[in-house]
Amino acid sequence: MFRVVLKIGAGSFLLLGIAGFASAADSATVFSQRQSMQSTLSSYRQDVSSLFASVPQSHIVPERDVIGISVSVERPDATVVPYNKTVDKSSRSTTPRLDYAGLRATPLISFSNKRFGVGFVGEAGQLQAHYIDDTSSGYAEEFGNAKFSGIGLYGYFIPEARFLPNFVTPLFLVGGKSLNVVHESIGTVLSAYNSKTTTKYTYTVSKYEVGLDLGIELAKRCTIVPWTSYSMVGVGPEKGGTSSSGVVPTTTSVLPVQANMSLRSDQALFWTLAPKLSYGIDFSVSFGKFRIKFGGMLGVLGSLMKTNDHVYDNTLTAGLSYDFKSH
Repeated sequence: MFRVVLKIGAGSFLLLGIAGFASAADSATVFSQRQSMQSTLSSYRQDVSSLFASVPQSHIVPERDVIGISVSVERPDATVVPYNKTVDKSSRSTTPRLDYAGLRATPLISFSNKRFGVGFVGEAGQLQAHYIDDTSSGYAEEFGNAKFSGIGLYGYFIPEARFLPNFVTPLFLVGGKSLNVVHESIGTVLSAYNSKTTTKYTYTVSKYEVGLDLGIELAKRCTIVPWTSYSMVGVGPEKGGTSSSGVVPTTTSVLPVQANMSLRSDQALFWTLAPKLSYGIDFSVSFGKFRIKFGGMLGVLGSLMKTNDHVYDNTLTAGLSYDFKSH
């Protein structure tokens, strides 16, 4: 027996007001303004996260004796502007603004027997951030581009929960992955007429996750999966950097101030924007040998009611998995 599982999700138009921004005068001001924008985007993501959401791709089907092959793809595409601005959704030409874009793919191969399971996961992609403030009162720009790839391992445990009915299957998971990152940044440019020198940094990102799923089989072809996940992310120190002017010191303590602030903002956006604790309820229905998950689509419909012209989020996610019994 096998199944093909499809899940689809998307972002929606954003929300919140942001405290007013002063004109860009120095790198410290830019850092403060940009952190406010990123904090707003993080708060928005938490606010629009629906209870009806697709189970994370790292969570395997809570069933015994299953082999699964899956891939999840995310395409970030968001723009944040101050509360007194409006996003031009066709050209996004408003300033100041922060643009966040890229592509992330995560394949997973998992195996489970009667009690235990193991999953081998990979992650690769490219993320970009562009901050621009081009007004009559000043100019500031930051651009960062991170390419990354890595692998990881997950462990799964399916306990014999005698207190639960036969149609309920619990699953615990713990695991993580390590990513190697090549990050290019122009630092903080405070004049439109300055040349933009790109500096390259390398570092590692460690991701850890623990989670719990409950597979509740309501009918032969219908399953509900309540789930919860707690994630932790660690960003390692930069091991080295090069620019057109040669090698620059890039240990955390001696990074140039402007490059340090821009790089830290990029890292916070790329790796720690998502909330540590997430949860939801996914729904899946089997059609012959196919299984479709509806949690992400239901979440999208719920988030469409939360719109605001000050921030725009057109992020898309999609996943596909192929599951079959090992015997």
